[in-house]
Amino acid sequence: MDDRMTPMPFDRLLDALQTEYEATGNFLQVPVIRDNQKEYVGAVGPAAGPHTQLAGNIVAAYGAGASTFELKTVQIIDGEALGIVKPCIYSATEVYNTEWSTELTVEQAETEYIHAYLLIQVLAKEYGLGTTDGLSFIMSVGYDLAGIQSEKIDGFLNHMKAASGTKAWQDAVAYLSKNLDRFVHVDQAFLDHLSPCISDTVTLSTMHGCKSDEIESIAAHLLCEKELNVYIKLNPTLLGKERIREILDKMGYAHIAFDEFVFANDLKFDDARLLIERLQKTAFERRRQFGVKLTNTFPVRILAGELAGETMYLSGPPLYPIAVGVGAKLAESFDGAIAISYSGGADKGNVRDILETGIFPVTVSSVLLKPGGYKNLSALNRAAEPVFSKHREGADVADNTKIDVARLKMLAETSIKDATYYHKEKPAFKRTSDYSAFCAACRNCVDLCPNRANRRLTVKGKDVVIHDDSLCNACGACSHYCIKGHDPYKEKWTVFQMDDRSVLEVLEETYDGL
Repeated sequence: MDDRMTPMPFDRLLDALQTEYEATGNFLQVPVIRDNQKEYVGAVGPAAGPHTQLAGNIVAAYGAGASTFELKTVQIIDGEALGIVKPCIYSATEVYNTEWSTELTVEQAETEYIHAYLLIQVLAKEYGLGTTDGLSFIMSVGYDLAGIQSEKIDGFLNHMKAASGTKAWQDAVAYLSKNLDRFVHVDQAFLDHLSPCISDTVTLSTMHGCKSDEIESIAAHLLCEKELNVYIKLNPTLLGKERIREILDKMGYAHIAFDEFVFANDLKFDDARLLIERLQKTAFERRRQFGVKLTNTFPVRILAGELAGETMYLSGPPLYPIAVGVGAKLAESFDGAIAISYSGGADKGNVRDILETGIFPVTVSSVLLKPGGYKNLSALNRAAEPVFSKHREGADVADNTKIDVARLKMLAETSIKDATYYHKEKPAFKRTSDYSAFCAACRNCVDLCPNRANRRLTVKGKDVVIHDDSLCNACGACSHYCIKGHDPYKEKWTVFQMDDRSVLEVLEETYDGL
């Protein structure tokens, strides 16, 4: 078993997506939403995380209804040099992780993002999935000015703004041009008019402890030199250690421990306010968008062996009242005149409330690591439908430059009282002895795998679930909700670099019903 993902070639991925959709209406076993997809106006989608690394992941999220995609963070240290210890995700209760940027090389990440963009454009056109005008790809970069100014990251930013000169774009478009016979509604004129701008917006992710002047220098560089729209991802620590401790204790998270030095070294609220004011002015002068993203994950101690090491990063339900608390505090200090995007425990129960404060867009990760996986994006969109209805009636839900302060403050207050986000016990899945390498007792390992490495197939009239080693990075997410208490990514019947049709041929010859 390897713990490195292998990006799928463009032609093979396109073939797999078309074959599956035409047979089942799914993309990588995720049901595709068709109705009103064009109305989602970039409001909801996956956050920078495990769901926005591989091109197939991004297409699967699009199929489920996502219209904004915050691409996994790239930095000068990439690939194997990151040294991420696996498993790196714990989602049995609140969600923790120990990985912070893409596990691919920057060059691989760039190729995956270009491929995802082109695939969505082509598949949407071919199958009438709605206009792609409202779709938004948002880059994420870190973690210091020197790294972002490096040739590697600078080139990435340039290529995302104008991809037509890249080998990934040219090879993929050439393949599409040579294979137009596989399409009914995609022709050369359509390909010739595709915009080569994958993204003109970036979220700046900085490490905890990054100094105010460094953050401002990076943002100014991205606004002025790279001519990008910029959102700075702020840390939960802006709410203050006493308030965070109070919230966690009240909501049943007394077991979560954090170090005080995290607050001592992080950006202070008054400094953040001044920094934002200056960057708002710079962005206005440069005719660019500037805002903040709430929030980064929260570093906490590893005390119960959830993951390896000493520190892990908290997200999910306990981060929700903290993140909206930071938002309310900031919005009030700016009298609502601040652009805010959001990621911090959003789900179908709160996404409408968040969007109706003027925050936009909302991205998620933790909820996609729970049962339902990518299909939870469809539920998010259904919950946010009243907001989309207002858009259809003429309201601009994409204008997040004015926040409803009173509404956001009320949301911050009520979030702490909402038992939905209180601590939940770990699911009581006992390890059973009747587990099969082909087990298909539930869909959990299929649905919540961010990389689509577990696949459900029908062989000799029986459902089986198999594992694709090339797509798995051993994140461990599938283990937490196996109803038989096993580790699917370690114990499933595993294939290596085979397409579904070859797998089916082998299984038809060898499967004995175990």
